[in-house]
Amino acid sequence: MKKVVGYLFLAITLGCNQSQPKRTPAESISNEAVKEAVKSEDTLQAIINANIRKQPTTDTVFLGFIFGMTRKDVNSHVNLLIKEKKLFINEDDQRYEYRLSLGLIKANASIAPDYKDNKLYKLTLIITPTDDIITEDLVYQQTALLYMKKYTSFDFFKEPDLINTNNPQYHWIKNNLHIYQHKTIEGTIVSYINMPVEQALDQKGKADADSAKLSTQKDI
Repeated sequence: MKKVVGYLFLAITLGCNQSQPKRTPAESISNEAVKEAVKSEDTLQAIINANIRKQPTTDTVFLGFIFGMTRKDVNSHVNLLIKEKKLFINEDDQRYEYRLSLGLIKANASIAPDYKDNKLYKLTLIITPTDDIITEDLVYQQTALLYMKKYTSFDFFKEPDLINTNNPQYHWIKNNLHIYQHKTIEGTIVSYINMPVEQALDQKGKADADSAKLSTQKDI
């Protein structure tokens, strides 16, 4: 799982003198911010570690998708949701979308599944406004409010986003399930993650990276 190390604030200089040398992002980060970032990371990891092996596990998530479904199972479930008019096909890009109601505003949530060994372990929603009147930031804020109201029994963690400074990242964690909201150029991203599987993938990725590094050290 990709983690953003929070509490690093980039200094924004207003009304800069043209003769003033341009500061790099690295130079703008204070030592105190780095300390806070480490503290933030430790706190999030502590919440994950405290939950990841707890029982009972949560396997059924958004719209009845179940962790462990094969690609064939997911496709069959998508077809069922289309028949039930819960999912629709976007004619522009052929993505499957859910019509999301966020209070007084509407948004579209497209579905993106991820698999390990042909088994679903992560389901991501890419949420975008239905029209140009509704802003991306408003969709983000209303989505966060919706999840905060529903997942009150989950451990909650909030951290700043280095890139989208107006939109903090949110985490809801309980037992094996990690719901993670952040913002990208695509829109508001909400992922339902089966943490034990993702942890295994992270460990394998680290082992592969370490092996490649050792190989490079021997070769050069």
